[in-house]
Amino acid sequence: MTMSGKDPATDPQGGTGAEPGGEGGKPRDAEHWKAQARLWEKRATDNQAAADELEQLKESQKSELQKARGAAQAARDELEKLKAEREAETARAKVSSETGVPADLIAGDTEEEMRDFAARVAAHYKADPAPKVPSAGKIAREPAADPKEAAKRELAGRIFKNREEGN
Repeated sequence: MTMSGKDPATDPQGGTGAEPGGEGGKPRDAEHWKAQARLWEKRATDNQAAADELEQLKESQKSELQKARGAAQAARDELEKLKAEREAETARAKVSSETGVPADLIAGDTEEEMRDFAARVAAHYKADPAPKVPSAGKIAREPAADPKEAAKRELAGRIFKNREEGN
């Protein structure tokens, strides 16, 4: 630092801050001013490079932040999807146990939709009672028109009668 409190390296006038006459009144030559111009041009170029590097760093951090935000949002979406699937499976199992319809056959997004669908499936596939036969297990005793047929019926009746008595 000089007596004027300025640093010659950073003072654009170079030197002590005196008027262009320089120290002790000696005139400065053109070479000195050219050197000073080159020095400040170099400093400006260095500063511009540093500013560009800082801007690139800010942009890279910004895109990293945006990437992180995007990844976080994707993770949240996946979590919500998994929660919804788990809730649907739980509701499907509950409806299945209540209605007796297998869970893999039940469709719907909400429990109410699943319950309605299961009720329709159960009603559609409900086992119909066996048809009623008026004389189940009885053999018709109509007389046979053919004597051979009558003999066959008699023989069959004896065989099956003996089996029933033996049991």
